[in-house]
Amino acid sequence: MIFNFEKNPDQKTIDQLRVALDSYNSSIINEYDRNTIYIYVKDVNGHLIGGTYGKIAWNWLYIDLLWVHPEQRNNGLGTKLIMAIEKEAQKSNVYSYHLRTASFQSPIFYQKLGYQICGKIEDLPPSYTTYFLKKQD
Repeated sequence: MIFNFEKNPDQKTIDQLRVALDSYNSSIINEYDRNTIYIYVKDVNGHLIGGTYGKIAWNWLYIDLLWVHPEQRNNGLGTKLIMAIEKEAQKSNVYSYHLRTASFQSPIFYQKLGYQICGKIEDLPPSYTTYFLKKQD
């Protein structure tokens, strides 16, 4: 047995590992619906001003990314993006959502949208806390 180390592997290498794990998971849990969702907003000049990306698996949506341009923050765009990705996930009969966020990224924002903290890790990143949140409709 030889252990190999690769710093910054390419996507093909990561996908190979993911396919192997998905195969194992499917053998235990049966086939499950997996999709990704990307919703984004551009300004009139075509510049990205906000977006969200998530993955559906096991009838849950994992919101992996949410970003809003600093000049567009506090005007409701983040809320609209979260509502839009939840609505899109509901088309696949998904009514449970989860995500993680750091304390400097405003977990209160998600709590106002009905998400509940279900776990946390202190000092990740250093001097901050990472929160795990979920919401079930």
